Amino acid sequence: VLVDASGSMSGGGKYPLAVAAAWGMIEVCDTLRIPCEVAAFTEQDQFSNLHLLFKEFSKKVTKEDYIERAGKAAVVMSSNADSDNILIAYNRILQRSEQKKLIIVMSDGSPASYRGECMSYTQKVVKTIEQAHHVDIMGVGILDANVKLIYSNNQVINRAAEIPESLIEILKNNVTLNK
Repeated sequence: VLVDASGSMSGGGKYPLAVAAAWGMIEVCDTLRIPCEVAAFTEQDQFSNLHLLFKEFSKKVTKEDYIERAGKAAVVMSSNADSDNILIAYNRILQRSEQKKLIIVMSDGSPASYRGECMSYTQKVVKTIEQAHHVDIMGVGILDANVKLIYSNNQVINRAAEIPESLIEILKNNVTLNK
């Protein structure tokens, strides 16, 4: 799970909603014994992409530690090179032995890097991953439907009350081996 920690996520409760949804995914995956990793991404400046691990695949995390890590990421909240971080997550998950692999990007779908226009590159990276069929990828729009411009497989969460049902639907539709 990748959580967008960019400046555009700082308003309207988007980042806290994404952090809560990612925590919910950790809890559901732990219950179902599905390995799960959660990271946030932003940029510190034009030279520093930040890919911050909140929870690694092989480690448990307490809710307190998770909230502390999410809080540290919230201090930066600047630009975001979605494509760079999707590629980091892609390369990390490719190393896993599980047959079914899924990257979930929780974002408002507004890539904006210090290095210039990055929407088209993000679309290209996602399309390449989708066509390779090694890893499934989906965008979860947090209070925004822009993810539909990037991800073929997408879902939008408009309110906190939608999180539990959305998480179950995401797992049901994306984690079964028959798909």
